[in-house]
Amino acid sequence: MEKLKEGINIENTEEIYFESLRHQVELIKKEEMMKKDNGEKYDPHFDFVEPNKLTEEDLIIFDKFLKKILTKEEFAYYKPLGGLGDSRAEFKYWLSNKVLCDGNLEWFDPNMLKD
Repeated sequence: MEKLKEGINIENTEEIYFESLRHQVELIKKEEMMKKDNGEKYDPHFDFVEPNKLTEEDLIIFDKFLKKILTKEEFAYYKPLGGLGDSRAEFKYWLSNKVLCDGNLEWFDPNMLKD
């Protein structure tokens, strides 16, 4: 876990820092569930993501993704236990989809864009 915290400037206390990130995930979940309720296309991973069950490790990875400083090695090292329907695993599945979007590949892994 300490290895994951490298490169992050935490100005507030860790508790506030993690609660802020957890709140961001809650907002994403609310948005996805509103889409689902309205019959719109939504991300089904959020059927299972429970922000209060995400750990510090999950939130650090999320923060690094948001700041565009997440490395392939860090993401490969991040392996929450659980499978389909597990909150942490579903969060990683969602994050995997986000990382592999073309706009994010430009900073995450530009070599994947080369043909």
